Amino acid sequence: MQEKETFAWILILLTMLALSLIPNLYYILKGKEEFYSDYRNEIDISREDFNRRYMTKRIIWAIIPLLILGLMGLINLYR
Repeated sequence: MQEKETFAWILILLTMLALSLIPNLYYILKGKEEFYSDYRNEIDISREDFNRRYMTKRIIWAIIPLLILGLMGLINLYR
């Protein structure tokens, strides 16, 4: 029974991992200048504000998959 439960958790976390990688691909495939153009059309505060927002989003979307992988490792370690 415990193996089925572990498999279910891993399957759920793998799905979440795949879904969290989609925004990462968006930031990798789309150029920074395209993001800046969108920023200029919507917000347009300053270039420094854009750089701060851009790096924050990239860092957050890079950390989320790492956290999910860490959860998967903990589940495998303690089950």
